[in-house]
Amino acid sequence: MIEFAAESHPGNRYQHNEDSLGWVEEAGVWLVADGMGGHACGDVASRTVKQSLLRASAAASEQAKPSSLPELISQAHAAVVAEGIRRSAENMGSTVVMVRVSGDSAEIGWCGDSRVYLWRDKQLVRLTRDHSLLEQLLESGVVDPSEAFGHPQKHVLVQALGISNPEPVPAKLHIDLANEDMLLLCSDGLHDELRDDEINELIVANPEPGEAVRALIARTLLGEARDNISVVCLRMSGLASSQPPLSVPQLRARFERLPGRRDTGAVAEGSDSVTPARTPQVSLESATADDSDLSGIAPAPRVAVAGKIKLPKRGASAGGSNGAQSSIDATSDVKPTPNKFDRELLIALVVVAAMIALVLWIS
Repeated sequence: MIEFAAESHPGNRYQHNEDSLGWVEEAGVWLVADGMGGHACGDVASRTVKQSLLRASAAASEQAKPSSLPELISQAHAAVVAEGIRRSAENMGSTVVMVRVSGDSAEIGWCGDSRVYLWRDKQLVRLTRDHSLLEQLLESGVVDPSEAFGHPQKHVLVQALGISNPEPVPAKLHIDLANEDMLLLCSDGLHDELRDDEINELIVANPEPGEAVRALIARTLLGEARDNISVVCLRMSGLASSQPPLSVPQLRARFERLPGRRDTGAVAEGSDSVTPARTPQVSLESATADDSDLSGIAPAPRVAVAGKIKLPKRGASAGGSNGAQSSIDATSDVKPTPNKFDRELLIALVVVAAMIALVLWIS
């Protein structure tokens, strides 16, 4: 049996949410997509990815040999490209991470920097590796892991759906599951703001999927929360594993080899986004939100904040009680999301030009 919870919130900077969540329980599929391309196109891109993957996953569940997740993600890439052409939106793109659970194993596919973590024995293990310039620098040993959090190259993506050239090559992996395992899917709005140890502390204090999701988003909102935040938690129970599950040290040896580690999928060239600058936190107000948009068509710009959430160490409260839902104050002044792809590309070109000029001057 799988218990799950899913929430999305626009964060403290924008009311607009470019993330999308989706699932097909009958197919054992859950996903998070993070759109790019600005206010007008980011939500369209993520929604296109979600619609493509949910429809394909539902169809694949009826097949004797269903398509692999990378194959489905490549189809979603084509759908985003087609929609971008139709809208004359050159920079419209999206990341995606998706999980397909079957029995006591899970297939994971992704493209971009949305992530999947495994929570086992009260410890957190990151399973996916971002398709980013920073990840390549980590793999080559140029950047030390201790310098990764908040690194300026973190948001330069080398793969994304819709805008990568050549066509992106989604990564995949399989993992055996055990009872009480939790899979955590999230957009970079979460892992940009919270370190892995903070995420683990919150899940330890809130081990139920719904509590964990709400606690993670509530803690993120106490900080800068400069991007949209989306979280999906799946907890496994009633599994009959054929062999003992890997221990956390074994999992880390398999998935967290740093430095000089190698990714599970090929890397293509491209670019993406930069986290917006810090802005004042927007107030929360009580509201009632419709859950029907989560698994269906639109993104879900809200989060439930429950009174029983435990926030270790910092001791602050995000407000709300008895499961009351919250949304960003509609009176706040909101500006469209900047074109983050172009900005980062311009910065990279300037840096490269400066390095070339320096080499010529020295020679």
